[in-house]
Amino acid sequence: MRYDLSSATSDSIELATAAAITEAERHVTAAVAADGDPSTVHHLDEAMRVVLDAGGYGPFLMHGDPDESVRDAGAAAAETLGKWTSDLVFRREIFEAVSAVDPSAVTGLEARSLDEWRRDLRRAGHELSAEDRETLRGLRTRLIELEIAFSKNIADFSDGIDLGPDDRAGLPGSLLESLPEGSTDGTLRVTLDYPAYTPFMQQSARRDLRQTLQYKFYNQAVDTNRPLLEEAIEVRTHIADLLGYDDWAEHQLETEMADSGAVEEMYRSIVPGLTARARHEKAALETMLHADAPGAVLSAWDWAYYDTQQAKADFGVDQNEIAEYFPLETTIDGMFEITGTVFGIRYEPAPDEPVWHDDVRAYRVID
Repeated sequence: MRYDLSSATSDSIELATAAAITEAERHVTAAVAADGDPSTVHHLDEAMRVVLDAGGYGPFLMHGDPDESVRDAGAAAAETLGKWTSDLVFRREIFEAVSAVDPSAVTGLEARSLDEWRRDLRRAGHELSAEDRETLRGLRTRLIELEIAFSKNIADFSDGIDLGPDDRAGLPGSLLESLPEGSTDGTLRVTLDYPAYTPFMQQSARRDLRQTLQYKFYNQAVDTNRPLLEEAIEVRTHIADLLGYDDWAEHQLETEMADSGAVEEMYRSIVPGLTARARHEKAALETMLHADAPGAVLSAWDWAYYDTQQAKADFGVDQNEIAEYFPLETTIDGMFEITGTVFGIRYEPAPDEPVWHDDVRAYRVID
């Protein structure tokens, strides 16, 4: 389903979310009624497609709509859809419906989907006792609540530093021109948003301000999110324990392409070489730091700055000069050309498509 992002309201998001779940439930009912027929997999996949599509409406706008009421409704929609998705694999009738499908009766993508449904149902604890399964269900629901609240707190958080005329050493004019006015006359505001934060950390010659900004960046919404994070760690550990995993990382890795043994072997093979190289690079950056601040200890807020300085000094690489060759239009055209060639697709501007902000451009992807 296509959603009109330009006219989203809290009410439209709530209605669309409810409609998506109603439609998804129809597919679930059909899957259960299939009584072991291979179409069971198709019906369940369709239910998930509907819910995933709905995630492109409210939950998407939660992160970028200028209207706070829309963002709040988007967060509520994300939680509702997330809980529905999480709860689906805990339903006993779904477990029985999928278990009744003969694996030899499906091939290709349907066979892969059947394997994944069986895996997810096992991870929902259907091999556990009813009591443990219900505990697991509650933990998964609580984890969704914590994750949504954590993300929303970050999205709603706003902080930064104001730069006076003497605080701008090393910063290019292009960055300064993009910064909004600060809280007092004659100052400019560097926010924690990546387009401002990253170039500031890379190019500001003011070590004290880099430290201040990085501290703020890594402590966004810390007062509200610290207890959420602590509880989430406990919940994740409990989930992993119930399902017999060594830890949450092993639990998460099961759904990825590599197994835990392969990942550990990869680390063993690359860490020694990377460590030696990192020590060499650290020594080079320390030399540059000590030229500016004798005796200073290389810290996290120094890495991006001196890495940028080293690139200029040793390789003649200046990101500001490079950026002059990549204005927005050129970058978009190049990206479309490369991806179009690789994937055999093309892009067409879609100026009539509704968007949620005047700065957003819409394109059609044509195969």
